[in-house]
Amino acid sequence: MSYFGVGKIYHKSNGSCVYNVRSIEEISVIIAHFDKYPLLTQKQADFLLFKAVFEIIKSKDHLTEKGFHRVLGLKASINKGLSPELKKAFPNIIPIERSQLSCDSKVTEPNWLAGFTTAEGCFLVRIINKPNNNTQILLQFKLCQHIRDEKLFRSIVDFLGCGRVYLNKRSVDFFITKFGDISGILIPLFLKYPVQGVKHFNFLDFVKVAEIKKSNSPLTEENISSIRNIKSGMNYGRS
Repeated sequence: MSYFGVGKIYHKSNGSCVYNVRSIEEISVIIAHFDKYPLLTQKQADFLLFKAVFEIIKSKDHLTEKGFHRVLGLKASINKGLSPELKKAFPNIIPIERSQLSCDSKVTEPNWLAGFTTAEGCFLVRIINKPNNNTQILLQFKLCQHIRDEKLFRSIVDFLGCGRVYLNKRSVDFFITKFGDISGILIPLFLKYPVQGVKHFNFLDFVKVAEIKKSNSPLTEENISSIRNIKSGMNYGRS
């Protein structure tokens, strides 16, 4: 919030918090920022629709029937669209066509990747118990987005020189699972260009596990116990 100098933070009962900007004057600050630093994902299309609504409201055209219906048409194409109640109240609203980002959109900036990871990334530790007390420790880095951002995700592979992209029915995942890539590429990147918020602490725990794994082969029971303890406090386990 201090970065933009506008908006408010609300704490929810489930332990999460929400950053909210509502007034036209303050929203103009947000729009100016993303005009200068455009989004790379297809969420840019939502931003352009949002900006169109902002311009209508700013000019007070939403107070006319034509302007109000255009706002509804724009809203119908943003995120999840119109609510069932609005669809019932305004059955003849036609969604405004969404624009599509250029296929040339790609990752070229490490700070962008750090910011995107702050919002969408996961640092994961998997502990696999195998026969004969042969416990396996796997580290994974994951990004997930809507399937429409497949090409952008493939550009992350090119940018980092590692990782793989997996397609699901409606989403696309980017994974780094090779320990050499994690210790030699991913960790040095985020040490230089840190992720923010609570996810930074998950990253630091992720690094601790990597250091134990790298320095101790084979892992002792004490090592594994330490890793289990670190893992228990990461992600959803972090208080």
